[in-house]
Amino acid sequence: MATGQVRSRESFANFVGEEAAFRYLASRHGPESEPVAAARRDFEDSRRWRELLHGLYRDLDTAYQDAALDDAARAERKAALFHELDERVDSAEFADAVRYHRAVARGTWNNARLAQFRTYYDSRPDFEALLDRHDGDLLAFMRDVQQATRHSKDPFTAWQKRARSAVTAP
Repeated sequence: MATGQVRSRESFANFVGEEAAFRYLASRHGPESEPVAAARRDFEDSRRWRELLHGLYRDLDTAYQDAALDDAARAERKAALFHELDERVDSAEFADAVRYHRAVARGTWNNARLAQFRTYYDSRPDFEALLDRHDGDLLAFMRDVQQATRHSKDPFTAWQKRARSAVTAP
């Protein structure tokens, strides 16, 4: 399976799972219930975490592309950026910062770990735009993604193009 297919499937599964979970909780406990509020807090923390890591991606990319840095300086900058993760968590205003400090402390931070995370969470804004195009109808959204990707060798690009056309459509 091509990288684009894995990225597409994982992103799609993550998005649909999150949307379905919120809908289930709301139907079971009520849209204003504590379980829904707790899930929304967790989701917002997850969103902040993704933003924090995307900021790290950008900073690493800047260091990698900085022609003024030699390999040693680039490696030093990379190590410093990974070391700053705890400080980034402190400034992100998480509802449950302890959870994210544990995530920072768990395992070694490197490019491979960031790439794995990015595969799963990279696409939410495009999926949200496409779901909005279908007025929140999750089944119509799923059919649209299936149709957009059916014959594509790069399904990620195919549904991304569909989602972006939804944003620009009148």
